[in-house]
Amino acid sequence: RQSILAGSLAGLMQQALCYPFETVRTRLSLGGAATGLGKSYSGIFDCVAKTVRIEGIAAIYKGLVASCIYGAPVRHSFSLQSYD
Repeated sequence: RQSILAGSLAGLMQQALCYPFETVRTRLSLGGAATGLGKSYSGIFDCVAKTVRIEGIAAIYKGLVASCIYGAPVRHSFSLQSYD
């Protein structure tokens, strides 16, 4: 039981820490199409700055709750449990 709980918590922490990077990566890959601004990012820091300035800091975490509910805890808890 402790392994499942530890895996779930590790998955949630990993998702919360890495999710902003995934958001920036996705926005750079789409070239700004997701926001309707066209190709408007010149790099990682420009993407973060424009996203936070235009949409607010919460935009970096859009979709985090759904990701935490669906994927991370389940995936990590079972993978950690399988090591025991």
